[in-house]
Amino acid sequence: MAKIKLDQGKWFLLNLGLRHARLIENGTLGKHVAVQEKVELKEGLALMMASLPKGRMMYVQWIR
Repeated sequence: MAKIKLDQGKWFLLNLGLRHARLIENGTLGKHVAVQEKVELKEGLALMMASLPKGRMMYVQWIR
C-alpha cells in the first residue's frame, strides 16, 4: 500500500493506497497524507498507517 524510494539523495514514502495515513506530530495525529502524496523519511518521523483502534504506526530511525 506504500512504496519507499530514493529520490535525489533523500528517502520518501509514497502513499499508494493508505486512505487514513496521518503524520504524528508532538504525540497527536497531525496532517493527513493523501493517496499519491509522498513524505520525506526523516529521523524521528512517525506516521499512522491506518485509523485507530487497530491502526499501525511507522517510526523512522536511521541506523548508522
